[in-house]
Amino acid sequence: ESERERCLLVETLRSKLEDTRQKLVISDNKVRQLESQVCKEQLTSESGKKRVEELELETKRLKEELESEKQAAREEAWAKVSALELEINAAMRDLDFERRRLKGARERIML
Repeated sequence: ESERERCLLVETLRSKLEDTRQKLVISDNKVRQLESQVCKEQLTSESGKKRVEELELETKRLKEELESEKQAAREEAWAKVSALELEINAAMRDLDFERRRLKGARERIML
C-alpha cells in the first residue's frame, strides 16, 4: 500500500507539475505579447513626439516668415507714405507757384 500511495503521490505531483508548466507557458506567452505591445506603443509614442517636434519647428519657421513679411510690408508702406508726402509737397509748391503767377497776372491786368 505504501507503494501505491507513492505512485498516487508521484502521479499527483506530475499532474501539478504539468499544470504549473502550462501556466508558465501561458504566462511566458502573455509576457511576450505584452512586451511586443509595449514596444509598439513606444514606437508610436516616439513617432508622435517626432511629429510634434516637426510641427513645432514648422510653426516657428512660419512665424518667422510671417514676421519678416510683416516687416517688409511695413517698410513698403512707409516708403509709399514718404513718396506720397513728397508728391503732396511738390503739388503744394506747384500750387503756390501757380497762385503767385495768377496773382501777378491779376495785378498786371488791374494796372
